[in-house]
Order: sequence, then C-alpha cells, then structure tokens
Amino acid sequence: MSILIRQMIVAITKMGRGVIRKYSLLIIFILTAQCASASQTGTAKKVIYLLRNDETKEWCGFATESPWRAAIALTNPDITGGVEFKNDRIASVQLSTTDFTADWSVYDNYAVNNDGTLQRLTRDISFQNEKVREEWGFVGGKAVRRKPPVSQPAETQFRMPVITSLEAFPFWFLVKNHQREIFTKGKVCTPAKQ
Repeated sequence: MSILIRQMIVAITKMGRGVIRKYSLLIIFILTAQCASASQTGTAKKVIYLLRNDETKEWCGFATESPWRAAIALTNPDITGGVEFKNDRIASVQLSTTDFTADWSVYDNYAVNNDGTLQRLTRDISFQNEKVREEWGFVGGKAVRRKPPVSQPAETQFRMPVITSLEAFPFWFLVKNHQREIFTKGKVCTPAKQ
C-alpha cells in the first residue's frame, strides 16, 4: 500500500463519521485512482538480456542483468541486446553493435506495437567523437525514415540494416522458443544462425 493511501486512511479516521459521509464519493474516487495508478506502474515488466558469444557461436539469454554484464566482461561480444516485456508482451527490443576496436557503435531501440509489429526505431550511431541519431517508422512492414540525420560520420556511412519484424532479429529463435526457460533457469544459450 502506498504511503499516500496510508496517510489518507489515518486522516480519514481522525476526521470522524460526518466528514467521511460528506466526502465519501471523493474518498472512494481518490482511493480507486491510487489503486489503479499503483497497478499500472506496477505492471509486470521483465527483460531478457542478450549477447552473441562469438567464440561458441551462440546467442545467450539471461533473466537478470548482473550475470549478463559478467558474461559481457568475459566474452567481449560485438552484439548485445535486450527484449523488454510488459504484461507478457514484447514492448521494446534493443540491439547494440560495436566493432572489435570500439571505434564505432550502433545502438538501436525498437518500440513494438501491441499487435507485435514494429512501431519505430531510434538509432544512435557513434564514431569516435561523432554522434548521429536516426529515427525510423514502419508502414506496411517497411522501414520509413522519419528524421534524416543532419550529418553522417564519415566512417559510418555504411548502412546497418533496419530490421522490419520481430522474426528478423538474429536472436528471435532464442526469445520465441526459450522465453520461459530463460526466466526459470536464469540463462539459456542456443546456436547462432550464420
């Protein structure tokens, strides 16, 4: 129970019956709003943390962040990511790609609609000290650039592909087929498709 609700209950009991009767509808409304707000902010949010282990040629999914970070420190993967679930549906997908020299990196944040289609992509590209942000939308399963970058770092003028469906993510097999297992075991790895 939130602190505000506790404080309201204490205040109401001190006010007496007359005040409670007079403001009963307001009190019920406030308590209902607080409970609804608490249930919305407390929505079941889970994350599968991902990395591609280049040595073992596997995608690994982790239920918690600290073992994932430890695995990143050990394996130094080029690609990491995460899939965020809200109320058992995919809400967003993050994918981070870095070259082995760490000169450049691309961080993609995909928002996902309630029906499982991709809604938008925000892409941050870094090359040494230069940074560029691109924004994409999705119409009919195709990527449409919403906000073209003002400038493009010289070395990042290569085009990273824009993924247009959940099924096209390189780790989709792991997330789709092993989601429950990841959350119960803590970690699951499957062969990476080349």
